[in-house]
Amino acid sequence: MAHRLIWLIHYGKWPAKFVDHVNGDGLDNRLVNLRLASHAENNRNCRTYRSNTSGIKGVSFHRTWNKWQAHIQTDGKQRFLGSFKTKDEAAQAYREASKMYHGEFGRFE
Repeated sequence: MAHRLIWLIHYGKWPAKFVDHVNGDGLDNRLVNLRLASHAENNRNCRTYRSNTSGIKGVSFHRTWNKWQAHIQTDGKQRFLGSFKTKDEAAQAYREASKMYHGEFGRFE
């Protein structure tokens, strides 16, 4: 909530959208780290879940295929990006798709 108050004080009006933290740190309320975002844009910039076993957003290991796979959520749909021999290849596929679909709101770690 502090970030919304900072926005109000600096710009003189309550933010009509979400106030997103550019670097993903919700405690870093410097004005240069704040930007307006839609709900979807704000969600794209979220961190990797703790339950993520690969440690890389959008990347998981498929035991049956014995390969790494990459996937991305966009337009309300899960998109399969492919299966790969290495985790790094899957991560690169996710990075490229994130830049394409999510632009400045894409997050890779």
